[in-house]
Amino acid sequence: MTAQPKRRLLSLPIFWQVLGLSLAVLILALGINTFLVINAPDPPPSGYTLEEAAIALKTGKVELQNGRTLTTTTATTTPSFVSQPARGPFGMMSAALEQKAGGAAGRPG
Repeated sequence: MTAQPKRRLLSLPIFWQVLGLSLAVLILALGINTFLVINAPDPPPSGYTLEEAAIALKTGKVELQNGRTLTTTTATTTPSFVSQPARGPFGMMSAALEQKAGGAAGRPG
């Protein structure tokens, strides 16, 4: 009796070889990217921290971690967009709230 040759991976039809290789590459790509995303360090914040904002409000200027400067200013007049009444249903609601708040504070609405 002759020994039957063992079936090897390379003896499979080309379709199954390509399919197996494609699936292996897909699984490896997903696994590597997932590993990198999970283990990547958190990026530094791009804005400013609460402490930096508080210092800027107290002192008027603070140097941020990213090298930029945060400066605060105080306006002497109300901006024009604040003095304009709101339009639509929000305008009616804000007018009613102002009237109620003014009356509750002892001021005429």
